[in-house]
Formats: sequence, C-alpha cells, structure tokens
Amino acid sequence: MKHKSRILAAVVLIAICLVSFGSRAEAAGVLISDMYERATNFPNGDLTRLASVLRKAEAGEEITLGFIGGSITEGANASCRENTYVSLVCKWWHDTFPNTAINVVNAGVGGTSSYLGVHRVEKDLLVYSPDLVFVEFAVNDTYSAFGMNSYENLVRRILIAPSTPAVILLFSVNQAGDSAQAVEAAIGEYYKLPMISYGNAVMPDVDTSNIQWKGISSDIVHPNDTGHSIYAALICAYIEEVYANLDNIAQVSDWTLPKPITPQMYNDAHIENCYTIAPVEMKGFGIGNINKYFTGNWSACADNASITYSVNASAIGIIYQRSEYGNFGLYDVYIDGKYVITLDGNYIEGQGTGTDVAALYFSADMSKSGHIVKIVKNPKSKNAAFVIAGLLVS
Repeated sequence: MKHKSRILAAVVLIAICLVSFGSRAEAAGVLISDMYERATNFPNGDLTRLASVLRKAEAGEEITLGFIGGSITEGANASCRENTYVSLVCKWWHDTFPNTAINVVNAGVGGTSSYLGVHRVEKDLLVYSPDLVFVEFAVNDTYSAFGMNSYENLVRRILIAPSTPAVILLFSVNQAGDSAQAVEAAIGEYYKLPMISYGNAVMPDVDTSNIQWKGISSDIVHPNDTGHSIYAALICAYIEEVYANLDNIAQVSDWTLPKPITPQMYNDAHIENCYTIAPVEMKGFGIGNINKYFTGNWSACADNASITYSVNASAIGIIYQRSEYGNFGLYDVYIDGKYVITLDGNYIEGQGTGTDVAALYFSADMSKSGHIVKIVKNPKSKNAAFVIAGLLVS
C-alpha cells in the first residue's frame, strides 16, 4: 500500500466537507468511512484498463481523461469551474503526476440522457482518444428497457473505441433518492466495470438527518460546492486505492467484451444538423445557431411552418429546443405519412435546460431503409416559434 497516505488524504477531504456544512463533528469519522464503503460497494470488476492508465501516467506518458454525462458533469451549481467534481478529479491527476501532460475532455451537457449521449459520444469525446472515461447519466436516464438499451450501447461504444479506454461508471441521485442506478449498475456488473455511487454515499445519512440535503445541494438535483467536493473525494479515494495496489493488478487481462444484453441499434448513432443534411422541403423555417449546446439548427417563426427530411436509418430521433416562457409552439411529427408525436416547445413544469429529445422511430429488425420525416406546426398551436437542434440518426 505504497500510496496509503494519499488514500487517507482523499478521505479526509470528505471529512472537511462534512464538517464545513454543519454535520456533527464527532460523527464525521463514522460518516466518512460509511460513505466511502457504500459508494464503492460493488464487485471490483476488471481493473486492468484503469491500472494501465495509472501506469502510463506514472511513466510520464501523456493521457486524456474524458467525462460524459448531464448537468452535474457539466458543473451545474458549483460556484466556479474549479469547484466542480470534474475539475477536482482532474486536479488529483495533475497533483499526483505533475510531470505528465494530462488532457481533459468534459462532454457534460445539461438535461441530457444516455440516449442523446450515445449519438454524440463519437464527436464529443471518442474522437479525442481518451484513456479513461467517466460516465454519469443516472439522474437523467429512465428506469426502463429503453434506458438500459441506450446506456449499454453507449458503454459498449466507449469500450470498443480504438483508444481502448478504461471506464468508470458514476451514479448521481436527486433529493427524492431517484436514479437509474439499478439499471446502470446491472450493466456495469455485467461488463465488470468500476462503479462509484454518490447516491449510495450520501442518501442514507440524508435520510437519517446525519447530514442535510441543503448542505450538499442548492436544489433537488445538483450538488453545490460541498456536494461536488464529496463526489470528487469519493472518486479520488477509489482511484488512490487502485493506484496503491498496482503491483497486484495484472498488466494483461483475460477480460473480453461479452455479448450485448440489448439490441445494438446505436452502433453508428450520430447527429445530423443543417450542415450535414438538407431538408427536401422547408417552409417557414430558417437556419442558425440557436441552441446552447448544438449548432446548425432549424428555427420556425411562421404560422405555416413545416420541414421535411429524407433519412436512411434504422432508428430516428430529434433534439429540439424548449422554452421556460411559454412562447414556443406545438409541432407534430409524421414519419412516412403516419403521425408519431406532438412536440411541445414549452416546459410545462416551468423549468428546463432548453434542450430535449424524443425517440421517433425504430426498425423492428434494425435494418436501415429510407424514411420521410415531416415536422409541421400543430393547427391548435397558439405560437409558431420552434427550434429543431438536430436529428438523431442510426
């Protein structure tokens, strides 16, 4: 355990965080120990890839860390970028390996799930050849077969990437204790991946009032500076433990990619925008960069607005803009002349990130074929404004 002192230092950071927001100091030591034990209470899985990254960094070889997830990974509610869990984890790598060039790719996008993640992972992350990828979608994914499907597809795409990255799964939680952790952890166990649960760490103590939710979060979902610090400390302590045991981890693994559990319909999933696909017909729509996260949008402002695409795919979805101000319209989607769904450009609940997605079509046998996608203003819609941020195609 040559790095045991550093493991303890990471765990002590959790103690400082707990005391800083008013937890009972005399109980802090117990809380810390229990938090870390709960957060990492998963099968160890195969640590070969992670150990390989640590050895590479220790040897002074350049590495790239990748993060993909929702708003928590993006850094929501931290007071500054330096206080996000992503920055704090990266600081551990820089501090531990000061002579190593460490690149960071943060592909966190607020309000998004692994369904959108699997469509953007290549362009937003894998193109940078990451050595280690952290995946965080538990509070945005659904506890469903659909959620498991997109999540497994995402995990597999990362695992088979040319850079053969190590993967660590992270499980966040909301104030009610809700998340898709059970589904995602089942995938993680099947693929023998390291897993760390922020939810498992904090919720038992929130439930028993040993700590207060408002002390670690300023809303019902996003960690504040203290929450981000705890999240990072759990991750760093885990990596420290692996680092301390490098001598006991084989350099070559007998792990092989298992057969998929769910249909592999997103192997080539990607996003089409106004730069990559031209509508076959467009009326009352213009083009521009309106969405905060995705460029190349189509925007409507006319009462007779409609747009039609010709798409060759086995699965089709859409990214669209939503407004908190009630000034966007309702738009109907038709595929091959059949009504599919009405998209509401307004957040009924009154808040949101401005980006949403909808799955529109799946081929039963996953075969690709040509389809006509038409999006038209609903006749009953009072407002005409609407933004299509992109099409999800695979």
